[in-house]
Amino acid sequence: HPEHQHFSECLNFLDPAQTNNPPSSAAASGFHRDVASALVELGWEVENEVPRGAYVVDCVVHSEDLAVEVDGPYHFYHGTQRRIAQSRMKMKALRGSFSKVLTIPYWEWLRAREDGRTLQHLEDELRKLGVNK
Repeated sequence: HPEHQHFSECLNFLDPAQTNNPPSSAAASGFHRDVASALVELGWEVENEVPRGAYVVDCVVHSEDLAVEVDGPYHFYHGTQRRIAQSRMKMKALRGSFSKVLTIPYWEWLRAREDGRTLQHLEDELRKLGVNK
């Protein structure tokens, strides 16, 4: 089934065991690393894994008071694009803590990556939040 193959590719892409980083680290995700690298490539200064209250934010661009969350499959109910309760609570907390919050669901990033448009996708999403370089 092509859908299962695509999901399997997503999991491999997001699997910390596929990287050289320890699995306990949020940055171990290839997805997280790709997004952080793309932010830097677009000219932003990025801090990874920033503690904020009860949560750790994937990426923070302090100059824009921007939190960037990289949301892999485990942030969503299986087979849906609906966030699990824990992920919704984190988003609510981040929106109360940062003036701007960007979430990047894995399926959007994978689609952009397949099309060779990750930088453009990220730039478009940032622009929607009023963040421009």
